[in-house]
Amino acid sequence: MYKDKLEKAKSLIDNLEYIKAENILRELYLSYPKNVYVAFELGKVYFFQNNFIESRKLFFQTKNCNELAVHSMLFLAKITIKEKKYHEAIDMLLLVKEKYGNKLEVLYELSKLYSFLQDDKNLLSIYNEIIEIDRNNVDIKFKKFELLHKKSETIEECLFYAEELIKNQNIGIKQKNSLLNFIEYSTKKSLLKSLPQNLSVAVTGACNIDCLMCTAYKSSWVLSEKTKNEIIELLPYLYNIKWLGGEPLLYKDLSRLMDIANENNVQQHLVTNGLLLNENIIRKIIDYNVFMQVSVDAPNKSLYEYIRKGASFKNLLDNFELFNKFTKNKEYHFCLNCVILDENYKILDDIIKFAAKFNFTDVSFIMKDNTNCYSKEILSYISQNLNLYYGIANEYDIKINSVLFEVLKKTNIKKINTEKVNNSLFCIIPWLSFCIIPPGIVTADCACSLRSLGLQEGKSIFEVWNDRHGSIVSRIVLVFRIVPGAAETRPVVVEQ
Repeated sequence: MYKDKLEKAKSLIDNLEYIKAENILRELYLSYPKNVYVAFELGKVYFFQNNFIESRKLFFQTKNCNELAVHSMLFLAKITIKEKKYHEAIDMLLLVKEKYGNKLEVLYELSKLYSFLQDDKNLLSIYNEIIEIDRNNVDIKFKKFELLHKKSETIEECLFYAEELIKNQNIGIKQKNSLLNFIEYSTKKSLLKSLPQNLSVAVTGACNIDCLMCTAYKSSWVLSEKTKNEIIELLPYLYNIKWLGGEPLLYKDLSRLMDIANENNVQQHLVTNGLLLNENIIRKIIDYNVFMQVSVDAPNKSLYEYIRKGASFKNLLDNFELFNKFTKNKEYHFCLNCVILDENYKILDDIIKFAAKFNFTDVSFIMKDNTNCYSKEILSYISQNLNLYYGIANEYDIKINSVLFEVLKKTNIKKINTEKVNNSLFCIIPWLSFCIIPPGIVTADCACSLRSLGLQEGKSIFEVWNDRHGSIVSRIVLVFRIVPGAAETRPVVVEQ
């Protein structure tokens, strides 16, 4: 009877029916308080329901059972990770590794932690240990390639490794394309057999508001059926896709495209003003783990509605509350995009606090064009307050993304020269991706001034990708194919 109930509870856990499983296991635990198998399964139920206090007690009870020790310690480490005590979790896992040997489950968890902490040396060592045990693990071999690729001093080793790995019959279509792409641009090919790994797509030129700083081509333009279908063909090869506008939530086929992208395991990014969010799209964003970026340039009604004409600050806040309601106890990516303007540069600290209030995970401070658009006064003010911005972000566990901030960290503000600062901004991404902006213009990136009219001329995405007949894209290929350690970097702004 006891074993039948325990097996029933395990089945319910496998089917994510945690409340039913908890009812059975709590009853069993009252009858068999010293039974480690019951305690372990109940600990799992509490863990999956984010009740870490109770689950920790139970896993401490089961960690001395040889059969359950490794799994119990793994759960204890995961609880510690949830508490953001990453180095403590590493110490726990290393102790398990030392005591019980190189268990794959432990090595995988260590690899996640080292990857998150960007500890490349230890991460490479763990990858090698996993490959030694599981020689057919193509995913880990590919991650090792990505890590070698990241280390500029190992470019030749990485190229050799990629050429060997691409021959593996078990390599996936996405990974194979990535390897081929790397081999081609690292050997300075101009015409590529590989396809892009990343794509940014403006699905419509329409927008529901009129922003002060917006220079985008605003119109009723929408993505053509031909181009939409070509994007669907590309999805199996892509790692990332970014949905842009206008306002992308105005596009009638966005939901379907998001479904197909998710089916192809593409990391999706959605850049929106947040005013058209509703329960259905929020559920999809959460279920698909979409990185949502919401544009907010002021933390108060008067300035927000002045900058974003036609927008309702109340509507925005209501949508944030709705989003927070559905993300409770769930992992998500929620980024606030703020364009640095004359009107808001003195309240960037308040914008970070605003982001914290609505549980944003990131804040991106974006230049309205390039640093030449900012006065020395503005650049000096921001530079003098960098420590304040990062201090507030650390306090609320928010990540700041800003090319401008990174440049100003390295700039002598007393001798600041806006043109020199602008020339410090480098294009570190070669020809891995492209961007479609209204009305069907192709650029290297959404902020790039070099562009091709190939789609407007009736060419396909695949033709534009390798167009060598006088298009801007062909010149970008020649200028920007850069491999760390293999060629010099060039400024973003390039004279033709």
